[in-house]
Amino acid sequence: MSKESDWKLFSEKYFEWKNRYLERFFPDYKAILDSDETATDKFFELKKRLEKDSRAPVLNLPGRFSRNDMYMNITYLVNHGVITLDDLSEFSDEIKEIASLVSPNK
Repeated sequence: MSKESDWKLFSEKYFEWKNRYLERFFPDYKAILDSDETATDKFFELKKRLEKDSRAPVLNLPGRFSRNDMYMNITYLVNHGVITLDDLSEFSDEIKEIASLVSPNK
């Protein structure tokens, strides 16, 4: 079981991390909408892109959004490049140590 402070922090930070990650997609969406294609082509291109992006790791955590699955979810987010070890600076040493084991930027 995790520390209460880590769980509260994760509960707050996850939504910040999710928004930050999803903002990466917006320039591509804008480029599709600003293209010279027909409205129909833009619509279907955007639809295809949204379907692909809906499988982004930040939207598909391996565990439930719960205290019990927090460690698994944090390591998943680190391993998939959604967050970095720097994003965990406010967390306990235990969380940082576990996340460092899976970090692609060791």
